[in-house]
Amino acid sequence: VFQDPMTALNPVLTLGTQLREAAPRAMPREAREEMLLFLEAGVRGFSRDFLRELLMYARREDAAAASPALTDRRGRLVHGGYAAGVLGAAQCVNEGMFRAAGGWHDMMNKVHNVIACSPACMMIRRDHWIDLDDQGLRQREAGRWTVWTSHAEAVFRKDAFFLNGTERNPEDLRRFEERWGKNVHDPCYSPRFDRRKASYRY
Repeated sequence: VFQDPMTALNPVLTLGTQLREAAPRAMPREAREEMLLFLEAGVRGFSRDFLRELLMYARREDAAAASPALTDRRGRLVHGGYAAGVLGAAQCVNEGMFRAAGGWHDMMNKVHNVIACSPACMMIRRDHWIDLDDQGLRQREAGRWTVWTSHAEAVFRKDAFFLNGTERNPEDLRRFEERWGKNVHDPCYSPRFDRRKASYRY
């Protein structure tokens, strides 16, 4: 427990849920290592050279973080990075698409930038860490890019760390709009693309 449990724990939520939410915020401040790897327990089936691929991008001065391709057991994308401005806030890119299909301009088979990635699996320099809330957009304000690489891949089940599907918490949307406005600019996702689903389609 990273705070005084008598004042910090919510009696409505399970202890496991609260620890999972607290850990990504507390550990970077306590870490001594140069690089941090966030890895949710459900991530498995790593591709060859998984860590080396992430490290190659995450250690760069202009990198906010590096994120792999996460798929389900059938090879469908669970997480391809986030696109901002979709469904009022953000959405996983090409969620549910078979990764091998590639998508628009074969992007899901290439290394490219996204506005943000999930802390369920990402590598970041400790000196680049910004608090978890709105991490991706705040990193862009600092002049850094989040790198998504198709050359690092793992299998993962969806969980609470993912902003997936179409459901959105009204309170989260209100907070997001207050901080970033209703028409947030995502330099990695053209305003001409679909705003109902992050699919790179017009």
